[in-house]
Amino acid sequence: MKRLPRSRLFLFELTIDLVFFCICAAVCLTLLARAQALTRQSDELGGAMLAAENAAESFAAANGDAAGAARLLGAAASGDVLTIFFDEEWKPAVETNAAFRLTMHTKQSQDRVATASIAVDRLTDGGSVYQLTTKRFVRGAGQ
Repeated sequence: MKRLPRSRLFLFELTIDLVFFCICAAVCLTLLARAQALTRQSDELGGAMLAAENAAESFAAANGDAAGAARLLGAAASGDVLTIFFDEEWKPAVETNAAFRLTMHTKQSQDRVATASIAVDRLTDGGSVYQLTTKRFVRGAGQ
C-alpha cells in the first residue's frame, strides 16, 4: 500500500477550501444583488408615496379644484387631469428626461364631494408604483 505524500494532501485540502470559498462567494453575491433590488424598489415606493401625498394635500388645499392643485404643485393641468413628471431622484423633470409620471384625475359629484385618483407610474416599463384615492368635501360660495 502506497501512501500519499503530505504535499498532495495539502494541495487536495486547499482545493476543497477554494471550492467552498467560491460557493460561499456566489451565495453572498446573490444576496447582495437581491438587497440592491429591494433597496431600489423601496426608494421608488417611498418617492412615489411622498409625491402622491403631496398631490393629495394640494388637492385638499385647493378645495377640490384641479387647476388650484396644479398651481400649488407647479404642474400642468388640462381639464380635470393633472400630470407631473419626475426624474429618478424624484425631482420634477420634463417628459423626455422623466423616469416617473404622476397623474391625478379629479371628479366633482352632485353631493359636493370632489374625488381625486392619483397614480404614480414608471415610464420605463409602464408599471404602476403607487396609487391613492382621496375625497374632499367642497365648500360652496356661501359657506
